Amino acid sequence: MKFGGTSLQDVESIRRAVDIVAKQQDRNPLVVVSAIGATTRDLLHLGDLALSDSVDAARVSLASVAQRHRDILGELNGRPPDPSAGDKISAYVDDITRLLQGISLLQEFTPRTQDAIIAHGERLSSLLFVTAARDAGLDAVSIDAGGVVITDARFRAARPDREELGRRARTTIAPLIAENRIPVVEGFIGATRDGVTTTMGFEASDYTASLLGAALNAAEIQIWTDVGGMLTTGHAGVDDVMSIRELSFDEAAEMSFFGAKVLHPNTIEPAVDKNIPLRVLHSACPERKGTTIFGSTSNTRGVVKSIAVQDEVVVVRLRSPYATPIHRALWSIGKTLDRHEVSTHLVASSGRRAVLVVAASRQLDRVLAELEQTLELSPSEHGVIVSLVGEDVGATPEIVSRATSAIEDVLILTAPYGASDTSVSFVVRQENADEVVMKLHTTFFDKDVRPGVFVRMEAKTRS
Repeated sequence: MKFGGTSLQDVESIRRAVDIVAKQQDRNPLVVVSAIGATTRDLLHLGDLALSDSVDAARVSLASVAQRHRDILGELNGRPPDPSAGDKISAYVDDITRLLQGISLLQEFTPRTQDAIIAHGERLSSLLFVTAARDAGLDAVSIDAGGVVITDARFRAARPDREELGRRARTTIAPLIAENRIPVVEGFIGATRDGVTTTMGFEASDYTASLLGAALNAAEIQIWTDVGGMLTTGHAGVDDVMSIRELSFDEAAEMSFFGAKVLHPNTIEPAVDKNIPLRVLHSACPERKGTTIFGSTSNTRGVVKSIAVQDEVVVVRLRSPYATPIHRALWSIGKTLDRHEVSTHLVASSGRRAVLVVAASRQLDRVLAELEQTLELSPSEHGVIVSLVGEDVGATPEIVSRATSAIEDVLILTAPYGASDTSVSFVVRQENADEVVMKLHTTFFDKDVRPGVFVRMEAKTRS
């Protein structure tokens, strides 16, 4: 059972999450928690302040973060209160303060130091959740994620060693579950084999839950968030957004890859490996069914389930010199992108030409400069990927035809058809994104919506 930051943002939210866990106590839950509210961003900002030589301002902001957690602890703490909880907050503050002083002195805020600082958000959240759970009579025990989730040293985007993680989870966590205790694990944190703190990417607590669920052969993996499941679109400004009752693993993976924010993109793979259903549920409305993600939904093939939007992408057009076919250069292009850690979303090629749609990043200029040494590049264009997602939609001509007709008056930068049976993607300019999403949502979800596949949502169940 993973609870996101908005599901733990205050005393009321934490108590509600504890109540959700208590009602499923007979199912032997394991709990994964994110940092409360916007704590991760606040902690990153502390490092930026220290880097700009404003270490005093960083300390003031840190005091504010700590006080927010102390205030919640004060309301949650049992009677008599546990003084060790307050001592732990003070120890975390001291640790962060030392790191901020190092940043200011060395004028470096490296990914390794970023991980060391932001990991404290989940540690603080775990402390609050365990306090609230014990006060409610639950036998909750805090587990140090760094002792279980072993990763490489790719800071801010660490990759887990799933074999070692599995061994440690079975040794450390499984015995607690067998004793009917409730382990509470920090989300998105890991550590190298040498014990250096890492994180697996922003908002990767979902991934932690899926990894642990797979390692322990869970009956299901529950993702508790602030929306009523996976949605027909998460794009702002669209009316009549609906929750999707069921998705296949492929559909959910495609939605996450192309920008759906409800699930971290890596969440699906561990669940697929063990064929464990994933459920996306609303922590403020736990009685709602949300979305269930499992092996296949063959009864809805050829139905558009969602419109995913991936912002801040760049369209790069390449041409090989002379008469050399572009496919001979694709391997080296991929190596260059990997070396600079620039993510590729879409690729299309023909003859001597290729089009790459990549994530906008600081490293992209270096990539382009390197590629220009051997290839001809046209000026890059910034845009947005808008993707229709659903099993077999990419192989259903009627869907492609309806989509292109709906947005026929919009300039499409690229649209590589046929790459996936599970999606149809269009890259458009940022200024056209709202118009495209609204037109497509009207086209595919205004009429002829299958009953039982989608659920219209009340305002309170939408983010």
